[in-house]
Amino acid sequence: MIDKNYIVDTEEGFLQLKDDWSRLHEAACSKSPFLKWEWMHAWWQEYAGKINKASLNIVAFEDQGKLVGILPLYKYVEGSGLKKLTRVGFIGDQIESSDYLDVLTTADYVQYFADELDNILTGLFKGVDLYFFRGVFRDSVICKAYESLPESEMQLNEFRVCPFLQLPESFDEYLSTRSKNFRYNIRRRTKKLTNEDNAEFEVVDDPAKVVDCISEIFELHSQRAEQKNLDTKFVEDLRFNFHKSMAPEFAAAGLIKLFFLNVEGQRIASLYCFDYNDTLYYFQGGFDPAWSKKSPGLVMMARTINWAIENGRKVFDFMRGGEEYKFNWTNETTHMYEVYRATSLNGKLYLKSLQLRSSVSSMIKKIT
Repeated sequence: MIDKNYIVDTEEGFLQLKDDWSRLHEAACSKSPFLKWEWMHAWWQEYAGKINKASLNIVAFEDQGKLVGILPLYKYVEGSGLKKLTRVGFIGDQIESSDYLDVLTTADYVQYFADELDNILTGLFKGVDLYFFRGVFRDSVICKAYESLPESEMQLNEFRVCPFLQLPESFDEYLSTRSKNFRYNIRRRTKKLTNEDNAEFEVVDDPAKVVDCISEIFELHSQRAEQKNLDTKFVEDLRFNFHKSMAPEFAAAGLIKLFFLNVEGQRIASLYCFDYNDTLYYFQGGFDPAWSKKSPGLVMMARTINWAIENGRKVFDFMRGGEEYKFNWTNETTHMYEVYRATSLNGKLYLKSLQLRSSVSSMIKKIT
């Protein structure tokens, strides 16, 4: 079925893949904004140099000259001495929250990858201790390809819970699913900010404005994190350059929506979202702590969910993380997983140590 596979390991080759990658992404059965070429290329440009011995290793698959599969991988080294491991993982799997990763392919080739992927990778890559696929759904192509391997060679771990909201026809219909107290609080807080403070809801998706507005997203998030003493990794000196370089192309493709609450020209709350395939992905948010008593974060989320419903989106995805506040808005969840595939003695020893730690952790939970 697939008659050619090869590794793309140069920047030039990565650039040349862009158009075919984009066409494949639109037709793929497992896709997300974080599998877009623009996201992964920006990630590689910004973060590869921060990871020990990172080298590009995108695996491309062709059928009669047509690109029908992409596995966006890179190789890197973790640890040192006896704990040193050569790993292969998804581009985008560190530093940024790149969720819902997988083999990029169409439904016609899913069974092929489920049957052949492990053999193909072990044939293509030499000297690798561990394949580590983070951020995949349980029914992903990756899980299908590895789920039948023995425990000594493969481990599947639950990685993160991902709350989401199936959007109804109207915001009132949505509110009817929440508690009476929560409904009252949303309506009261929204009314007070709107009527007493003349707060205005703003949507920014113009590529010419998005980058400057992302600076405000970072600032509002940092202010809120500092007030609550949160351990946040969404900080400007680490991640702003990535978002600055990725955002123009994402915005030009209609993939970014930035939402703000403004009072007298001042932005007091924000949500940074990705807009793709009838889904609004909530990536990050923040607000000015000076407005805490007015609950701008609550109002911001309510207005954004309302916008998503009014504009025909089918899902509001809170993405990874089981933070308590998310469950005020929804009871629906899915999960992402990590797949570890050991291919050397060192890799198998590492896998065994993971399994032992998992067993000990489970025993402690039962005892306590």
